[in-house]
Amino acid sequence: MSSIIPNYHLSVFSNNVQTGYYEKQPEMMPFLKIPFELKVEETQRKDIKTHADKLIRGTEKTKTGNWKFYNGLLNTSFPNWYCGNICDFYRGQKKTNLVIFRFSPDHSSLYVFYFTGYDKNNTEQRIKFVNSIIPNLKYVHFL
Repeated sequence: MSSIIPNYHLSVFSNNVQTGYYEKQPEMMPFLKIPFELKVEETQRKDIKTHADKLIRGTEKTKTGNWKFYNGLLNTSFPNWYCGNICDFYRGQKKTNLVIFRFSPDHSSLYVFYFTGYDKNNTEQRIKFVNSIIPNLKYVHFL
């Protein structure tokens, strides 16, 4: 557990089996970069499917009809742990944010670790970095 972990925000979700959405649990200081509802689906787009056979998305769309929160779930070396990145704009500049997803073994809970303004240059580096910090996240959050 020697990797240094950049600053992140953790949001916890519960699976609503009636709606099929993971619902964000109340937070003392709400973090609005992560939607209140997330849904896991099979990947349809071939350009994403090469790396991720599942995706996670929010419910809100942009004016152009794209999902505001949309991410392929990249496998890591740890069961039920996935990663990806989300594009965002800060002061008019496009930034990518690393996101790590941890599903409980029974899929009743989802933990989303959001690293604002931090990401790696490519998929291989991203997965390598995520694999190096997952043991620390598991330890710190008793996962």
